[in-house]
Amino acid sequence: MSGFCRLATQLYSLLIRLYPVSFRKEFGAEMTAVFTETLNEAARVGKRSLLFSFLRELRDYPFSLLRQHWRKFRHLEPNLMTTIKKPEWPFFPAWVILTALCFPISFILSLIILFTIERIVGGFIYVDGVRHVTQDYLSTYVNVPIVSLLTGGVQYGLLRQYLPRMGWWVLATTGGWFLGFLLIFGWINLGTNESWNVNMALIMLGLSIGMGQWLLLRRRLPRAGLWIGANVVGWGWWPL
Repeated sequence: MSGFCRLATQLYSLLIRLYPVSFRKEFGAEMTAVFTETLNEAARVGKRSLLFSFLRELRDYPFSLLRQHWRKFRHLEPNLMTTIKKPEWPFFPAWVILTALCFPISFILSLIILFTIERIVGGFIYVDGVRHVTQDYLSTYVNVPIVSLLTGGVQYGLLRQYLPRMGWWVLATTGGWFLGFLLIFGWINLGTNESWNVNMALIMLGLSIGMGQWLLLRRRLPRAGLWIGANVVGWGWWPL
C-alpha cells in the first residue's frame, strides 16, 4: 500500500467515527475495507485514477453521513429541553483552547494533503483552460472541510457530556462554515473596500456558524439565540 493510500485510509477511519454508533459498529469495518480496496485498485491504474477515486469517496461522504444521522434523528423524542449535567468551570477554557488548536492542526493536515496532491498532479493544474498553482487553487477546497469537521468534532466531544443527542453538531458546524464561505465569496465580489471586506467576512462566518449550531441548541437550551450573537462577536471583534 502506498503512503497516500495509508494516509487516506487513516483519514477515512477517522471520518467513519462521525457516523452514529449503531451504524458504525455494524458497517464501519466493511466500509473501511471497501474504501481501502477501491484505492488499491485505483493505484494500480495510476496516480490520477487514485486521486479521482479518493475525491469521489470524499464527495459522497457528507451525503451518506447526513442520511444516517437523519435516520437516527427521526426517532428522537420531541422535547430535548434538558441537560445531562451542568458544565463546571474547566469546560469553558477547554472549549476555547481546543477550538483554537483546531486551526493550526487543520492547517498542518491541509498542507500534508496539498503536498500529496501536488506530487500526484504536479505544481500546476488547468481549470477551464486556465493554469493555476495547485496548492493556491485547492487550498480553500481542502482547508475548509478539514477545519470545519475538526472543530465540529472536537466541540461535539465536549458537548456530548452535557447535552443530549448532539450527533448533528458536526454537520451543523460544517454546514455553517460552507455557508459562511459562500457568503464571503459573494461579498468580496461585490465589495470595494478591502478592510471592510475583512470585517464583513468574519462577521458573516460567525453568523452562519452560529445559526447552524443554534438549530440544535434551540431545542436544548433556553435563550439559545444568544449563541448566534456570541459567534458574531467572537469572530468579528478583533479587526473592527
